[in-house]
Amino acid sequence: MIDEKFQRESKRLKEEFEMKKVTLKDNLLSNLEEKKKMIEAEHNAAELTGAPLDNFENRPSFTRKLRRRQNDPDKDDGKSNKPPSPAINFMLSDQEIEEDLLQILPP
Repeated sequence: MIDEKFQRESKRLKEEFEMKKVTLKDNLLSNLEEKKKMIEAEHNAAELTGAPLDNFENRPSFTRKLRRRQNDPDKDDGKSNKPPSPAINFMLSDQEIEEDLLQILPP
């Protein structure tokens, strides 16, 4: 009795599945056919007007702006991005500097 009930329900579900599969397939095919007809109509209209089929030149090109990273070294915190000027520490006395300059420069 339970096996018979299971067999009937299984058969009914298989039939229902096959019916839905066929209707979905038919719907997909009809939608594709409609789209195909629309594309053909657009193609024919473009041929009649002489307009180019690919209007890629007329489309504006968009570039995406990415967010900055959290630890981006280029971010502006109000600080100047100039490298610090080198500090010159003279370890020589003024007399030693003058002697070096006299040796380097011709008299």
